[in-house]
Amino acid sequence: MAAALEAGATCINDFGLCYLNQDLPFGGVKYSGFGRMNGRDGLRAYTNAKAVLSDRLPFPIVPRLYPVGPRDYAKARHTIRLMFGRGLGAKLRALLGLMR
Repeated sequence: MAAALEAGATCINDFGLCYLNQDLPFGGVKYSGFGRMNGRDGLRAYTNAKAVLSDRLPFPIVPRLYPVGPRDYAKARHTIRLMFGRGLGAKLRALLGLMR
């Protein structure tokens, strides 16, 4: 019966256990609901997801979408390896590849 109820929370043989457990989301549905509070879902209800990107390199790189030159793919590959390579050796090899 509990699974069939359309409710934000259901307590069996208790009246306020769902509200008192702060790790669980609490809130109603339909006209009795105002969203969720408590728990991870409740915290997310009060937030707006936002993507924030920051350039890791201090100098601007003008993007070239088309036409692509014969060495552009290699430059992009070396740049990615420079930025995200594991270890100093990988980053140095990528930097040497960019300088060629």
